[in-house]
Amino acid sequence: DLLSAALLDWSSAGGGLEASLASSLPFGLSGKVDMTVDELVVDPTLVLADAPVSLASDVAGIHFAMSGRDETKREVKLTLLSGEGEAGRSVSGHLEIPMDLSKQLQTLDLQPVITGEGRIVLDFEGEGRSGAGVLAALSGSGSYQFKDVTLAGVSLASFSQALREAKDSASLTDAFMALAQGSTRVGTAAGAIAIEDGSITFEPASAKTDDGDVEVKVGADLGSGLVNIVADMKLKVQANQPALSVSFLGPPTAMVRSDDTSEVMSRIGYEIMQRDVAELERLQQEQERMAAEEDKLRQEDEERLLAYYAQRDELALRRRELNLHGEMRLAAAEALRRDLEEARPLQTRINTFELRQRKRERQYWRQMTRLETERREAIDKMFKEFQVPYIVVPPQSGDAN
Repeated sequence: DLLSAALLDWSSAGGGLEASLASSLPFGLSGKVDMTVDELVVDPTLVLADAPVSLASDVAGIHFAMSGRDETKREVKLTLLSGEGEAGRSVSGHLEIPMDLSKQLQTLDLQPVITGEGRIVLDFEGEGRSGAGVLAALSGSGSYQFKDVTLAGVSLASFSQALREAKDSASLTDAFMALAQGSTRVGTAAGAIAIEDGSITFEPASAKTDDGDVEVKVGADLGSGLVNIVADMKLKVQANQPALSVSFLGPPTAMVRSDDTSEVMSRIGYEIMQRDVAELERLQQEQERMAAEEDKLRQEDEERLLAYYAQRDELALRRRELNLHGEMRLAAAEALRRDLEEARPLQTRINTFELRQRKRERQYWRQMTRLETERREAIDKMFKEFQVPYIVVPPQSGDAN
């Protein structure tokens, strides 16, 4: 309201940015007015207390200046000069403003797009007949610096982990759902700001993580009030992985998310299909191997079964042979028993005769031994009684001639 009162023509039929810019203060007033505003609302997230405001008009144009601090001691500075231009009013200025990104960049469901706190410094100028015309022709430069910047609703870690575990289209869909769960830390972001033809472009902020590289590009169109944020991510799940892009577009507090995942989905889907085909081929080979092993096992089982039958038949044959041999031995034993029973009386008689014969032989040999002993004794006695005399002739002396 202060800017409208200071810069816009009160008699203009239009309202807002479409209203014409004033060439002087209302009612042709000139001079300078200083005031202190108890509560100056820059935007709903930035309210200044006891903010000094200065409004002046001279031959150079209309001057507007304000400054102040919010409850967290963040300082805001704004100076504007609206003077005569070649095609309307020429507006130049300087702006220093703190920003809490989590409150000033949100989606339709009031979820933060980016979190972090920092400050923006701009020097700008533009020319036009209305506020919208000036914004459309605005140019300038500046810088930004934010700390603890985090890309909310984009989790490279969860997405990468889900991709590593993805095995089919359903798990691939779950992976892209996991992408929106969590956040990715960018850290400190700082760089230059360029303004040209009403468009603001921030120097991209980048970060490298274990799961991928992130580059955040921010732009805005001052005339429409739309902000465009694009996060390009290069994943490290696999080599030559295509880039993934997540963008947010819309008014600062009502941005709409859009994921450009077609290339990644096509690539990963193709890789999953290749893995599925390879797995299918592996399963087919495994089935063929198992079928071959099953045939081999079945053949071995059949051979073992045939060997069992042959062994069983052999054992049955051997059992029959053993039974037959046993029966034959029993028959032979029985025949022998009968022969022995039949031969027992005869054997008894033979044994009695032999015993008698042996007794007679012993008696005979005893008698013969006694007679031989008596004969020897008689011969020895006879030799003792009979002695043959013999004459001993002494040798003669001398030789006989």
